[in-house]
Amino acid sequence: MGNWTLASLIGVANGAVWCIGAAGNMGCYNIVAGQMTDYGLPGGWALRAAVFADSGELWCVGVDGSVGTYDFSGQTMTGLGQLSGWSLQSLAFDSEGELWCVEQDGRVGVYDRITATMTDRGKLEEWDVSDCTFAADGTLCCLNNSGALGTYERITGVDFPENSTTVLVIPEKHGS
Repeated sequence: MGNWTLASLIGVANGAVWCIGAAGNMGCYNIVAGQMTDYGLPGGWALRAAVFADSGELWCVGVDGSVGTYDFSGQTMTGLGQLSGWSLQSLAFDSEGELWCVEQDGRVGVYDRITATMTDRGKLEEWDVSDCTFAADGTLCCLNNSGALGTYERITGVDFPENSTTVLVIPEKHGS
């Protein structure tokens, strides 16, 4: 992607791949034109992670673990601080618009934006989660601190308790 060293992918929108560079800067790679646009440090923030909400709003995690929302038109970041005291390393929205957060210690939580409270889901199947995203079918895909990828199956419409019977499936390695 251009001459960038990438640290994280934000997502794909309108034929462009949004990403975070190794310096915490944000960029957008136009797939058709083969060109990278550097947006620098959004609102002066060096980023660790970011995700687009369905509304198009960009939610960001700074390198200090705090959260902010970025306004593209005003080029400003609204700092929200550490959500419920959590120092985050990543976040993702599910298909219902719930904000899932990964704390730096590997715990996963769901943040209620209305009540400003975090529901701590703990370490999913004792995994130290480092990043997460959702598949189109609603499956939570997690990366752990060792670089393994797994899925955490969520039953639609049913909240899973701490000691749920959901299963973490570790795909086999392919290639070397």
